[in-house]
Amino acid sequence: MRDRSATWAVFFLALLLSLGSIFGAIESALAEEAPPSVDTGAPVAVAHEVAVLPPLGRFVAAARTHALDNRRASAAIDEERAGREAAVLDLLPALSAVASYTRNQTAVTLSLPDGAGGTRTVTTTPLNQVDATLKAEATLLDLPAITQVTTADRAIEASRARAESTVRATERAVTQAYFDRVAAGGIEEAAERALEASRASLAVTQERQKADLASDVDVDRATAEVERRAQTLAEARLGRRLAERKLRTLTGLAAEGRAPDLAVDLTPPQTLGTSLEGAQRSPSVLAARADERWRDARDSAALAAFAPRITAQATERFTNAVGFGTSPVWAVGVSAEWRLDPSAFGARRKERAALESARVARLVAESDAAAAIEDAHEEVIARIARAKAADAEAVAAAHAARSARARVTAGTGTQLDLILAERDAFDADVSRVQGFAELARSRALLELASRPGGAP
Repeated sequence: MRDRSATWAVFFLALLLSLGSIFGAIESALAEEAPPSVDTGAPVAVAHEVAVLPPLGRFVAAARTHALDNRRASAAIDEERAGREAAVLDLLPALSAVASYTRNQTAVTLSLPDGAGGTRTVTTTPLNQVDATLKAEATLLDLPAITQVTTADRAIEASRARAESTVRATERAVTQAYFDRVAAGGIEEAAERALEASRASLAVTQERQKADLASDVDVDRATAEVERRAQTLAEARLGRRLAERKLRTLTGLAAEGRAPDLAVDLTPPQTLGTSLEGAQRSPSVLAARADERWRDARDSAALAAFAPRITAQATERFTNAVGFGTSPVWAVGVSAEWRLDPSAFGARRKERAALESARVARLVAESDAAAAIEDAHEEVIARIARAKAADAEAVAAAHAARSARARVTAGTGTQLDLILAERDAFDADVSRVQGFAELARSRALLELASRPGGAP
């Protein structure tokens, strides 16, 4: 009995040793796979990459194919191309085939001498009459149809020029919406900082009230300032969401992320004369010129309506009612048709008036293009001055706010002075954000207005 107990004790001891070695091996394997941990005595900070708003160029590129106005302009080009194909096909020879079957009441036959003393029967109208005619008609001279091809070419050029002008207008809209989004994001960040500062100021004021160093009025003012900052933050978020929605509508991209820091260029723009060089080649001017050429082609087409039309025809007829003739029988011919339609005079007068209107529109487009560049140039100069002033005001207001906060902490200043100083600092910060964004937007719009378009 004692030997059996000793045997069981040895068995359990061996089992425990075996389990210990197994757990030790598992622990060693886990230690090898897991990275070594270092106790720094501080909580481990997990780094999260903050998404940044994509650059303007990405939104502009996406708008070229996504914006509905651009897609509609592209569809108009395809429509004009189809119209030109129809005008060209109208000049090609036309083939036609006509077949008919007629059941006559009675057949009509004649007995004629055959010249050899006998007779032969000739059927002039069979009981079951079958006829078939093949006809080919070619246009030899058709000035209205020829001028329609030229008009279609001018229409395609005008559609392309209008499409480029539409793309440029979309780029301006995207640029404006982008910098609105940048400004709204910057204002939101400033509002968040101001709200945090107001809450901290409220907490300090409440502690000072407990120590009888601040009155109930000071606490009420600090509380009201917190609510005012919260309202400003809500309005800034609304402006950001509206700008994001507009960009998403124009480009299809999500305009999310932190607003990038703008590289503020305070140097004066290039001379006005250099900027005006692209005025006569702007997409709007090129579109107006292409529209004028299209109207001139339509005027020529209206004049060509008074010219005669000359065509050639070739026919071949198959029938079992040959009578005294034969089947098949062919015929060729040339015909000229001249039609004097009083409505053509009215159409010509209408096209002449439309051509004159297109000429005036072209002059207006040239004047507007030059004026837009001049306005954009002057706006950049004004935005530079505003950005400099806003930056100086923000620096001064921030310094005043720090001084007011120090005086309140030292007990030599009032809570009202601190609230007013922080309010001025926030307003100056917002003005700087807006000034920098507006300057960047004005430079981008000046570049768009000065950039020449392609050949129509």
